[in-house]
Amino acid sequence: MSWSIEEEQRQPDARGGADPQDEATRRWSTTVSLVLPRLGEVDLRLSLAGASVQAHLSAREADTMARLRDDAGRLTQRFEAAGLQLQQLQVTAKAHA
Repeated sequence: MSWSIEEEQRQPDARGGADPQDEATRRWSTTVSLVLPRLGEVDLRLSLAGASVQAHLSAREADTMARLRDDAGRLTQRFEAAGLQLQQLQVTAKAHA
């Protein structure tokens, strides 16, 4: 397992400074890479800004990707129960090393 957490850099506005509206909402991302007994290798990257979440899941196995897509509704419900809104979910194939 590997896990990282970092604050995302804000994009400068047209004047070269930070957007004042964006100052109140810090953006964070976390990445977790796991090897699970039934799912194989899975990477999860979450980007959070306030109560909004974007999730990117990647897996090596086609069956695992299908399973992750099938459970997207449950994931959305769990985020909502925690007071978060899942705005985007991507499930892609993990590149072979």
